[in-house]
Amino acid sequence: MKITKISLTYKTSVFVLLFIITISGLVSYTGLPVESFPSIKQPMVIVSVPYMGVTPEDMETLIANPIEKKLKEINKINELKSTNLEGYTNITAKFESDMDIDEAVRKVREKVDQARPDLPSDVDEPIIQEINFENIPIMLVSIMGNTSLVQLKKIAEDLQNDFEQIPGVLEVKLTGGLEHEVHVDLNPHRLSYYNLGIADVTKAIRNENLTMPGGAIEGGRLRFSVRIPGEFKSVETIKHIVIKQKDGRAIYLSDLADVFFGFKDQTSYARLNQKPAVTLSILKRSGENIIQISDRVKQILNKASARFPSGVSYIISNDQSKNIRRMVNDLENNIISGLILVVLVLYFFMGARNG
Repeated sequence: MKITKISLTYKTSVFVLLFIITISGLVSYTGLPVESFPSIKQPMVIVSVPYMGVTPEDMETLIANPIEKKLKEINKINELKSTNLEGYTNITAKFESDMDIDEAVRKVREKVDQARPDLPSDVDEPIIQEINFENIPIMLVSIMGNTSLVQLKKIAEDLQNDFEQIPGVLEVKLTGGLEHEVHVDLNPHRLSYYNLGIADVTKAIRNENLTMPGGAIEGGRLRFSVRIPGEFKSVETIKHIVIKQKDGRAIYLSDLADVFFGFKDQTSYARLNQKPAVTLSILKRSGENIIQISDRVKQILNKASARFPSGVSYIISNDQSKNIRRMVNDLENNIISGLILVVLVLYFFMGARNG
């Protein structure tokens, strides 16, 4: 055949071409995304509407029914269901598989806006979001030890910043820990005595805790921006806020309330082996290599653990890269074994000279 003659005539060129194809294949293979499951775009949209203090029955009548009535006008909706709880309604719209997810979100948002006049005027703004099955943590890193949750959270926040710099990481969520907060416990009897309300105190604190621009100063060819810092630096500064003037006397916040440094109410908890911990959930971007991200996370942890306080350690759980790494190794072994067997069969039947 003509192709065979050309190949035999230009053997060197054929070997060079084979070498280039092999190198290109290896480079492409190393750059492939590694996943345990294929990327699935499931067109599903959720509408969440909070309305505090309302019973589930009223949530269905006042919130769910008007929104569902408008959503039913959208084509290609396979399933529409709602869950009504006290002070909360969750409506799920599942579309046909050929529906573009961005188009589905846009249509749902339009219909929710059309239903807005039929909802109570004081209801909170509906939250519309798509369901992305890829937003599942690929790894959980728990920080635990014989120290306070404040210190553990500080360590976790530093790690969070490092993890978010890794190429391919979409988001790092932090769960658990305590965060400092200034508490202002108002005394109702003192407010009544000075004829003041909570709104007066809130307004005074908000107006004082501001950093404002102060214009600019020009000097020759230079122009300097001026700012007036006013953000609170200490609890004592907050105590001396003037709430109101009465009979020529200033009424300070300390006259109305107890001001002290405390902690925010915990909105999330993390425990490991029945001990308090702070957990970092690492999410990757679509199409990125889980194994490379996992290796980079472990490198950062190995370096950072040397600076941990005594008694503080980390534990990695739910590491998806382990199973994926094992599957990739099995695949590579099968490919290499198959290639060797093919070469041996060719040499056996064709001989070393023809091969």
